Amino acid sequence: MSEREGWFRRTASPDPLRRFGPEGSELVGDDIVTRAFGMISEEQRAELEDLLPVSWCKLTTAFAVHEAIAGQIRQDVKAWHRTIVRVGIERTLTTVWRLFMRFTSTEALLKRAASIYGKSYDRGSVHAAQLPEGGVEVVLTGWPDVLDFELEAMATGLDVVLKLGGRKHTRITVERRPGGARLDVRVR
Repeated sequence: MSEREGWFRRTASPDPLRRFGPEGSELVGDDIVTRAFGMISEEQRAELEDLLPVSWCKLTTAFAVHEAIAGQIRQDVKAWHRTIVRVGIERTLTTVWRLFMRFTSTEALLKRAASIYGKSYDRGSVHAAQLPEGGVEVVLTGWPDVLDFELEAMATGLDVVLKLGGRKHTRITVERRPGGARLDVRVR
């Protein structure tokens, strides 16, 4: 299976421009998103138009949309993806949860973040564990050909969760491993 195959869960909106997520339109405007949708294939557009609130979106389609938007705003697709991941997670966790996160251990935060992974992707699993020398190890298994694009999104997501939980100085390193990857998370 190609590293760009797989499925990503995306909450759908009744508005076609926001079916891939409201954050894109809010960050770059409906006109940019409309132009980007015009740049993806007809099959990919149809997939996005047919999304339901519990639908899965192909990773190739998600990447095509991100790539098209990044091209429209003349930004590197990885930089754009980090921005959209950060905004999406911040939006999700800006309620009373943010207060609770400040009283939760780093390990517990990352274990909860790992459980969210299972609701977002159709492959692999993620587990987090405290390391004896400090820090937390987050391990992705069952996805040997995961895109760097998705690993970067995972690292960004973990960083956002930690920062929302009051951990201001974090360092996350990603190391590919057979069957997936390992993310070493350090907090000062």
